[in-house]
Amino acid sequence: MKKTILLLTTAIITATMSFTALANCFVPTSTTTANCVTPVETVQIQQDEYYAFEQRVFELINEKRIEAGVPALTYSIEADKAAEIRVKEASVSFSHSRPDGSSCFTVLDELAIDDYRFAGENLAAGFKTPEGVVAGWFASEGHKENMLSADYNRVGIGCYKSGDRYYWSQMFLG
Repeated sequence: MKKTILLLTTAIITATMSFTALANCFVPTSTTTANCVTPVETVQIQQDEYYAFEQRVFELINEKRIEAGVPALTYSIEADKAAEIRVKEASVSFSHSRPDGSSCFTVLDELAIDDYRFAGENLAAGFKTPEGVVAGWFASEGHKENMLSADYNRVGIGCYKSGDRYYWSQMFLG
């Protein structure tokens, strides 16, 4: 079966006060601003709470999909494994490319995930709550398109804290 991989967004959201567009990524600067939700909440979480955060992101996305008339996603163990790998990689190299320079979708091959026609990824950093990251993704047209695409029927979600910064990933399959 031939696979079609769609990456509807090449922009990456970071929760900082200002951004500048550079090579399809948003990177912090001190002189520019962009349309992005900046989190103001402060939340302390422990490693074992990532699961609750990921589940809440899943609930919020499905609420938005239902509001938009799009079928709810199912939570995929396979996509979740990919999202968990990608979120940790994003904490090292914040990009849709993996730290070795390969496409983010090569993680699917590594995990022998081949039962999809479409795949998409969203990344975010700096948001401290599920509500904050979902609001940030929905403020970005490309990320929003991924979350509302009828091409996807499954998702995996990753949350990871490195130092004092939170990283988030979504891996969509359809």
